[in-house]
Amino acid sequence: MRNKYLISFLIVFSIMLTFVGLEQNASAKYVNNHTTPTELRGAWYNYAGKNKWSKIVVNKHSVNLYIYFENTLHANSYSLKNNNLNITNFNGKKNVYSFYTGTSHATSSSEYWLSRQRIHGKRVMKSYYNSGYFSVWNRNKIKHNYSYNYDKPDYISQIGK
Repeated sequence: MRNKYLISFLIVFSIMLTFVGLEQNASAKYVNNHTTPTELRGAWYNYAGKNKWSKIVVNKHSVNLYIYFENTLHANSYSLKNNNLNITNFNGKKNVYSFYTGTSHATSSSEYWLSRQRIHGKRVMKSYYNSGYFSVWNRNKIKHNYSYNYDKPDYISQIGK
């Protein structure tokens, strides 16, 4: 009789431990600001004209920008290790990420997300910086700039689409 209660107790206890372990694993999958989002990792290209491409390389702990602006290449590297990169969700939107320098979102920020839009059958990454300008980034070098301006007053609602 005693063994029967002991076995029942052990079975119930092991089931409880299993559920507690599953609950902890589910919360461990939460994306936090200690690594970059896996869906955005890799090299992304944006055609800058005249056979030149701007490039963003997203690694696990860093973001490297190689941006052509006014025919000049500007290179910047941001790293979690060097404390010059912060990663947050933008206005609570689940899959929109802000990579910014400093301690405040207002210092220097762009929002990035993997869009549902496809170019040549592949999803693109979009970024938003200021006043309705959206950049479209491809995984491959495509000799066409798909970036656009959204001039309507509700341009903020377009972030994440």
